[in-house]
Amino acid sequence: MVYPIFLRINGKKCVVIGGGKVGERKVKRLLKDKAKILVISKDFTNYLVKLNKIKKIELVQKSYKFGDIPDDTFLVFECTGQKDVAENIARECREKRKILNSASFPQLSDFFVPSSLSKGGIEIAISTYGKSSSISRATREKISKIFPKELSKKVKLVERMRKIMKSKGKKTKEQDKLLLELSRMIFEKPELSYKEFLNIAKNEAQKIGIRI
Repeated sequence: MVYPIFLRINGKKCVVIGGGKVGERKVKRLLKDKAKILVISKDFTNYLVKLNKIKKIELVQKSYKFGDIPDDTFLVFECTGQKDVAENIARECREKRKILNSASFPQLSDFFVPSSLSKGGIEIAISTYGKSSSISRATREKISKIFPKELSKKVKLVERMRKIMKSKGKKTKEQDKLLLELSRMIFEKPELSYKEFLNIAKNEAQKIGIRI
């Protein structure tokens, strides 16, 4: 069993062991989330070399050996594809109490990197616990097709209404019910334009004494 969670890694050191295409994919996502990245590998892709030249990441050119993971590491990503190396990395992570994701050997992982979809202020993460990346991707693609139009505006409106309600003190059951009904409407009636959605929200909010 695993516990689903979203982590803030902004400014935190993440170590990627393996400088091939798999390691490159991990680095791209970590850069997006503004992590501090160290890659340990004997060889690197051209893309990783370019990132190092512009000081986006740090490279250590050597084959991994036990003890190479810095003490201030937050997350470790194993991308070597070599079982004996991966097992050594896992052993070091256990001893140093570091959290490990093994791209090559899921059974060694403490956490799994999901296939994710971000749109309109909503992020959805999908995981098969390392069993099938293709199924995760297919699920993500299917979900992306059912996202409502003007989602971002609708989400921001519901967020604004929630802040207005909170500013007036503790939210009532009526207010919570309205927020839930509007949130459901976003997905149950995806064809609604933002203007139509806004008018409905204003009318329903007015009934319980809330002005948007």
